[in-house]
Amino acid sequence: MKSTFHALNAELSLLAPEYERILPYDLEGFPTLAGLLERLTDPARRREMGHRGLICTVLAVHRDEPHRVWTAILLRTFRPKLKKVFKKLVGCDRETRVTLLLTAFQEAISTVDPYRDPLRIAMYIRQATRRAVFAALARENDWEEVGFGVEADEEPDESGPALALAVEWVHDTPEPRRELLGTLGEHGALRALVRQRHPALPQRDQLRVYAQLRRDRTQIADELRDRFRPPRRKPARLKEVSS
Repeated sequence: MKSTFHALNAELSLLAPEYERILPYDLEGFPTLAGLLERLTDPARRREMGHRGLICTVLAVHRDEPHRVWTAILLRTFRPKLKKVFKKLVGCDRETRVTLLLTAFQEAISTVDPYRDPLRIAMYIRQATRRAVFAALARENDWEEVGFGVEADEEPDESGPALALAVEWVHDTPEPRRELLGTLGEHGALRALVRQRHPALPQRDQLRVYAQLRRDRTQIADELRDRFRPPRRKPARLKEVSS
């Protein structure tokens, strides 16, 4: 997370002119990005209603007109809380955990209603982020452990023919899909694929591509699993015994 937030500080510096260009009426009291960040990150003001109202304002602006400026500002504002959540994440490699957390946070700031309860807005953002990242992490860990296999205690040992067909299916799959499928179970492979395909995209855009590719990969893997999973054997029916 240190390297991520170090890069964020650099990005915020670059975004300062853009902030002044798109400054909305609701934030005219903060004509510079530095001034807004100073207010949002001041520990002495975190419990003030004005501080929470300012967070709600930035969230509302982001919801109405999403922009990387608002994402970066909110990410910097919630940095202490995100660090605490990150410490509780277990499984996968560190880079994947960071990506899942940032993706979950982006989802939270796009879906949480800033007007629902301003007094507890920080709690709602934290809860939404935690739910999303733990769910995503569970799916990621499940794929790494299970892959395309089947539960040995539940399925008959008939994987040989299915595996041969699966290999043939993968071989005939278009290269982009096959390349995506090949990232399953390999730490950091999907993130590396995003960087390879889109090296010029900003980090936030790469995160969006990463999230979409994860969904595409799951769909492809599910298709493969459903197509070649050995059929379940029906339990034998007991013959009725006439009295």
